[in-house]
Amino acid sequence: MDVTRHGMKKVRHRLGLPKKAVSREADRAWNEGTKPEDMPGALRHYCEVKGDDHEAVARIYGEHLFFFSESGLLITAYPVPPKYRHALARLRGENPHHHNESE
Repeated sequence: MDVTRHGMKKVRHRLGLPKKAVSREADRAWNEGTKPEDMPGALRHYCEVKGDDHEAVARIYGEHLFFFSESGLLITAYPVPPKYRHALARLRGENPHHHNESE
């Protein structure tokens, strides 16, 4: 997966990934990440607003929002803000109010 210089810098800083892992994580986000049309309302709106800043294709993978060019070039990434974590849990089919007793 190709990554812009800006994308490399931002992903390493914001996600804490080593240089060698950035391309691999970008590839996973592009291929396995959730598209905005498959996201719950508030989370989708957040992605669309952030995406307008970059004129880019959004994907959520893990707890991160990735932006790519139309051709799949990674532009940048952000952590999903805490106020959208419930939406992420619903997206993954988890109950955000369920607490596992083994934790």
